[in-house]
Amino acid sequence: MLSHRSRVRVSVTCRWTVLDFLRRHLAGPVVTRSMSASVEPSTREHGEYERAVQVLNGLQTNAAVLEQIRRLGDRQYGAMEVARVQHYMDRIRLEPQKLDQLQAIHITGTKGKGSVGVMCESILRAHGLRTGFYISPHLLEVRERIRLDGHPISKSLFVKYFWDVYNKLDKTRDMFSSSLGPRVCGCVLD
Repeated sequence: MLSHRSRVRVSVTCRWTVLDFLRRHLAGPVVTRSMSASVEPSTREHGEYERAVQVLNGLQTNAAVLEQIRRLGDRQYGAMEVARVQHYMDRIRLEPQKLDQLQAIHITGTKGKGSVGVMCESILRAHGLRTGFYISPHLLEVRERIRLDGHPISKSLFVKYFWDVYNKLDKTRDMFSSSLGPRVCGCVLD
């Protein structure tokens, strides 16, 4: 669990997204879908990216989440979300103590989170710090959600880390399937 000290520390040296954290701490072989060797690299990269987005979009629908919130209520759903995040962290072997190593600014509220986040990122970058930024939802494509040093994550990095996490979850599906019950939040990778 994050300590009070690490949650309120503002003099950060960097802000890493969970994706970057995974890149640094869970490096390992990544299995991607194979394509014809005669395809140009940029075409192959685009195809792999489109496939990753297609799989991601099939994992969960907003309708399923909204229905669950309506059925359970905000507080019960929130408690279940914490358990679900811990469940998935266990499956990809991400220890909660490693999250304490992240120096992050977490912005909550009902309005203005995106604007405040962009301002914080801009201030940190203006002071020469490296930044990672995650926001949801995206407007045009999923890569907009994740920025490294002010730029959207590349298609190749998105593909690499998406399949890395997806494959780790897929490999542990049977091992962990009974711990939270089937179809938590409508996710396919339960």
